[in-house]
Amino acid sequence: LRVATRRASDGSDGATGVAVVIEGGKEWARADEWEDALRRASVGVSGGVPMGVHGVWWKSDDAIAAAKVTSRDGARERVRASTSERAHVDDLAPEGSEAFDALAFAQVNRGVAEQLRQFVLEQVVSFAPQRVIDGYAGTGLLSEALAAAGVAVTAIESDPMATASAAQRLTGFAGVQVITDRVERALPGQLPADVVVLNPPRRGVDPGVVETLAGAAVRGVRAIIYVSCDPATLSRDLARLPAWRICALRCYDMFPQTAHVETVCVLTPEES
Repeated sequence: LRVATRRASDGSDGATGVAVVIEGGKEWARADEWEDALRRASVGVSGGVPMGVHGVWWKSDDAIAAAKVTSRDGARERVRASTSERAHVDDLAPEGSEAFDALAFAQVNRGVAEQLRQFVLEQVVSFAPQRVIDGYAGTGLLSEALAAAGVAVTAIESDPMATASAAQRLTGFAGVQVITDRVERALPGQLPADVVVLNPPRRGVDPGVVETLAGAAVRGVRAIIYVSCDPATLSRDLARLPAWRICALRCYDMFPQTAHVETVCVLTPEES
């Protein structure tokens, strides 16, 4: 098992705490016992401020996370959620939105994130689509904006907590479908569509997604909009799509003075 720690506020009185993230393995039969021992051993004072473990997260080999969040009074809450595909449209979620409740990844730089989301929306709408597939959809922020514009949307996301939030968000809109599944499994059965949005985690898209989209133009796809948080995996995935050309690209300096950059890449069929 690999263990990573980070300091974080517990949100109550400003005290400092530690969240422990454990990765690996398929079963953890004595998790509660292990966590209790860790909490007892780590309680102390740092710079005059009480410090202790306030949460333990487990990411298993099958990418299903058993999240065990411990409050200051010792109460423990268990949550199960897929962490294999953290949605990046929900990087743009405003503070207090459902994205946080669903444990979706959220960007710290909300100002830049909002600009990025608006650009994605504008690019999708520019193709006047009747139907859009929102891949790695998170809690459905982009899907909601498109549905409000009268576009039929299929939102695909592997995190069941996020899709539950998306389904609630999209209640009342016609022509909307929310699918809880991996994009590589669900995408082939959802084509044709006018536009496909991809907003994958840092590792990029699965080879199965690339294989499906390589010839997607013949199935009616007029544009692919790829939102990337890693230029290296973006470059790799674009190289696997020779039948598509870049017609627009915009970078966002999400964290100034660091190497981190977000990129929105708009692809259209080469012959167009």
